[in-house]
Amino acid sequence: MSAGLSLYFDAMSQPSRAVLILLRANNLPFTPKIINVVKGDQYKPEFKKINPNKKIPVIDDNGFVLFESHAILRYLCNKYNLPDHWYPKDPQKRALVDQYLDWHHTYTRTAAHHFREKYMAPRFGIQIDEKSSAESFKTFQFALKQLDTNFLQSNRFIIGGDKPSIADISAVCELIQLQMVRFDFSPFANVDKWMKDVAASVPAFDEVHKIFYSVRDRELAGLSTAPKAKL
Repeated sequence: MSAGLSLYFDAMSQPSRAVLILLRANNLPFTPKIINVVKGDQYKPEFKKINPNKKIPVIDDNGFVLFESHAILRYLCNKYNLPDHWYPKDPQKRALVDQYLDWHHTYTRTAAHHFREKYMAPRFGIQIDEKSSAESFKTFQFALKQLDTNFLQSNRFIIGGDKPSIADISAVCELIQLQMVRFDFSPFANVDKWMKDVAASVPAFDEVHKIFYSVRDRELAGLSTAPKAKL
């Protein structure tokens, strides 16, 4: 266990980036511990001692180890008394953030399944179950429609207000991954605008995404003649 706060992460991991954004945006000191998922660092014995689930992100806060990105985001907001817009102290506003964070795992997170099918599978020889993939994509379609017509229809951000919460950064980090396969968000005007608003309103967003942007741009250059992935 390390002294101070350490973050175990991979910059290509959507949940890792959400935690990293919160840390950077609030100038919280921490020691970065890079876990290269492609190389299999998460399976090394020393990391499995930290998180037996072999997943990132993980924090070690002076010996207190915590995994699951949403738990980490909440913990950091609470421990460091971060600005209220991230995780409001008002019970009803906080409940709305929690509502989205729980909803995210069933719905928005299915973006990762689409990314796995369209990007990871052809590059790493991963077998995809077509029936399961089709069902997952239907769920993802539903998620985008709910974000567009429910969460964001009359709100700039997920719970309203003029600043993003941890719900927004978790969601946008998830969805932006699909830029790697040129997914077209334009049919969802509110979602499309919101993703840009979140990135523009958090100075740390682009900094944290530098590696992602570099990989994305390289991949898109190779996909320049490929059709857009659309609903």
